[in-house]
Amino acid sequence: MGANPLRRIAPADHLPQGERQSNPPIKQKAKDSLKSLFASMGFVVQRLPRGVPCGHNLARDISIVAGGRPGAVCVDAGANVGEFVGLLLKALQDPVVHAFEPAPGPFETLRGRYGGTAGVHLVQAGLSDQPGELELNVFDNQTLNSFLPMAQGAERTLGGAARVAQVRASVMRLDDYAGKAGIGRIDLLKIDTQGYERQVLKGAEGLLSQKRVGAVLLELNFVPLYENQVWAYELIGLLQGHSLYLVDFYEKCRLGPFLGWCSAFFARRDLAAPRSIID
Repeated sequence: MGANPLRRIAPADHLPQGERQSNPPIKQKAKDSLKSLFASMGFVVQRLPRGVPCGHNLARDISIVAGGRPGAVCVDAGANVGEFVGLLLKALQDPVVHAFEPAPGPFETLRGRYGGTAGVHLVQAGLSDQPGELELNVFDNQTLNSFLPMAQGAERTLGGAARVAQVRASVMRLDDYAGKAGIGRIDLLKIDTQGYERQVLKGAEGLLSQKRVGAVLLELNFVPLYENQVWAYELIGLLQGHSLYLVDFYEKCRLGPFLGWCSAFFARRDLAAPRSIID
């Protein structure tokens, strides 16, 4: 008998093994071609699994880890002019944000942007391990402001940064603030305090030891930027001691081939990972 004409159009799954391997489906060929095209332009195409943090998009990963319910309580230590406050308002459903900023100029901008926003509480103060007042070093680039002096030579590393003023700023312990504000649990604690993260975490020792902080986002430094700064390995160990484990790295800044600093996201392993609301 002659060959069955229908055999030529049989689905790929019904082809002999050798033919399936030598004749990949057209859809797969198209995917491979697109990946190769983007790779030639310096881009990587990767499908992100739904509901799983992948380190590609911070807002997406925050919504997965901390966005399991409306009204997530977030603390922003070192809010500056409110860029992260804006990210939280987009990534989470009706979050309650407590934003701390000690520098007068950035705080006025922060208040102008979010002073009347529902669920956003602005505090013109810094967080530390003891209440009181500290000297705040103010730089021409105010994202670099710190309670610590800049390390020798770090000005060049940071693009010629220059200190322009020192101001007295109020500071408080997060444990004390949470008690007065009636905060039982913090879903996300973000710390951007330029080397001063150790003191902020020490002031939250009660919350951390009682496992009332679900996730922490902070900056890790791998090079000397500030005098007496906390180093990346110290923060990783400190947080792991409170059952907060690394989710991923973000916003990496390289000095040549080496990692200078980055943001790092930590979370409790027993924290639910709900579906992202901004996929």
